[in-house]
Amino acid sequence: MDPEAEMVMEPEMVMEPQVSGFTRNLNSWFSNPTFRTFVFLITGVWIGYVLQPVPGWLSTVFDNSNIVKFLVLFLVGLVAFYPLDDAEIRQIIVGSVITMLIFQGMRSYPVNLTGVELY
Repeated sequence: MDPEAEMVMEPEMVMEPQVSGFTRNLNSWFSNPTFRTFVFLITGVWIGYVLQPVPGWLSTVFDNSNIVKFLVLFLVGLVAFYPLDDAEIRQIIVGSVITMLIFQGMRSYPVNLTGVELY
């Protein structure tokens, strides 16, 4: 065999990842930036509950300041969607406010749908 011929390598075949119908559906849902922002912010709030209990001073800060709550949600959104454009920043602002309103509504509603008092 020719030594130069041995040095010529064929390009490797690139395998396309397999995508099931379930994954295709998830990609379809999460291709919508508004939906993706909403889900990200809601799950970000739930992550905070996973880390309970928090130090007393931190609990006091979050209990007494909606501005701090908004800033945390807003910063999480900024980090998640970097690099940003103006439309994404507006979506993050709206998503943060909606998330805060949803959780405030859940906190102020004393009875769940089954009629059992929550607190």
